[in-house]
Formats: sequence, structure tokens, C-alpha cells
Amino acid sequence: MFVSAAGKLIEPKRIYFLEKSGVEIIIADTIVPDIEWALRALYRQGICSALLEGGATLTASFLKSKQVDQVYLFLPGKIIENLQAPSWTGDLQISKLTEIPTIQFENIEKVGDNILVIGSFKSYS
Repeated sequence: MFVSAAGKLIEPKRIYFLEKSGVEIIIADTIVPDIEWALRALYRQGICSALLEGGATLTASFLKSKQVDQVYLFLPGKIIENLQAPSWTGDLQISKLTEIPTIQFENIEKVGDNILVIGSFKSYS
């Protein structure tokens, strides 16, 4: 099952394309969907676990909300990072080392030219 949460300004042609591709869309009453709202909407549909696929903005939003318990991180063999291509965590707005989420690594494996890191969040400050 593929579900996408979208804000109320989503374009109708995007809705059409996603639904035609088999994606169920839940639309928030706000411009940007709130994480708590999206998780509650998924829970009402019987979804208790979700795999997030997205960029640094989505990742940072979920990490800041402390709603992540596991991470499956694919690291490419090529490093690309600048202001237009931020790191996988995005801007967590952390000012103290004690605020950094701690990952307990469970498995690291090579997948093609990439590395897959699997871990659980041990703690959030």
C-alpha cells in the first residue's frame, strides 16, 4: 500500500497522477501536513507502521518530531552535499550535542555500490 500525505494546495493533476499510479492520498486542511495529523490519519486506516521515503526535509521533520524508531539508510558511493543537496538528516536545528538522537546500529551491508545501514533510535534528548 502506498499512501501520500499532501497539503490542501496539491494540484489536481498531481492527485490524478498519484492515484493513477496506485497511491492513496490523504489531504490535510493545512498547506503543509502536520506529522501528528498524518500519523493519526494513517492509524485510523489501520496502519500502525510506515516506511518513509523522502528527502532531507521529510527526514528532518520526522526526526525533530521524535516519531522515528528505526532507520534504513542507503548511503551512495558518491558524496553529494551542498546547500542545494543537504545531508540525509536535513536541518535538525540542533544547538547542543546532548540534543542529537542516538542510533544503535544493528546491521551494515553492501548493496551494489551503496551501503545500507540499519539501526534503531536508542534515545532522543
